[in-house]
Amino acid sequence: SLWSVDDRSTATLMGMFYEHLAGGLMVREALRQAQLQFVKTYGAKATPYHWAGFEVIGDGTQRIRNETAAAN
Repeated sequence: SLWSVDDRSTATLMGMFYEHLAGGLMVREALRQAQLQFVKTYGAKATPYHWAGFEVIGDGTQRIRNETAAAN
């Protein structure tokens, strides 16, 4: 993050981020959707302090392959 952030709001935001990431979104889009979801969910309580300090560093176009190995 770009600044020190609240632990509870960070845990909530990162939970949303990983849900979007597991859903197949690119890293940068998963973060953006999590931020939008956080603001929509918490309304006026969702000040930028709680969600705007996060940024993607590196290749934000990557996706996580969510596959399980078949049992032999």
